Amino acid sequence: MARSLAEAVPAPQFPAGFTLRPVAGENEVEAVVALHQDAFGTRNMTRDGRLSILRNPEYVPELDLLLVAPDGTLAAFCYCTIPKEANAQSGRNEGEIAIIGTGKAYQNRGLGRAMVLAGLQSLKQFGIETATLGTSSENVKAQAVFAAAGFHIVYKTLWYSKSV
Repeated sequence: MARSLAEAVPAPQFPAGFTLRPVAGENEVEAVVALHQDAFGTRNMTRDGRLSILRNPEYVPELDLLLVAPDGTLAAFCYCTIPKEANAQSGRNEGEIAIIGTGKAYQNRGLGRAMVLAGLQSLKQFGIETATLGTSSENVKAQAVFAAAGFHIVYKTLWYSKSV
């Protein structure tokens, strides 16, 4: 999916008392991993995996966003990237919403859409012209959130798998 950032990006609307901020570096890795695992109900994100993101030479801390509830609980996240090498090769100026999620206790409150908009605004502040992202065709809820934020389907990939 893709969305032009030449168009206005609506301001994200967060509930009263919620605070948007960047991830506080490696000191916060365990909490961010726990939020990711809670949001998706999997153990696919690990401490080592999250550390590799933070240590990537293209990592931009201002594009790794957290939403904090009034009680200090991490509620949602949106990690964006700017693939400089791929942009240089393609001649494009794209950024990606790489990972986005909302903790189970905070779902169905509009926080996902607000985090998408916050990510888009951050990419736009870095001069990015087009935002991209990918999601499963089975994730209808996420597709609706992304479409509401102005994304449209650019292409589809068909995956085949076989249990062994």
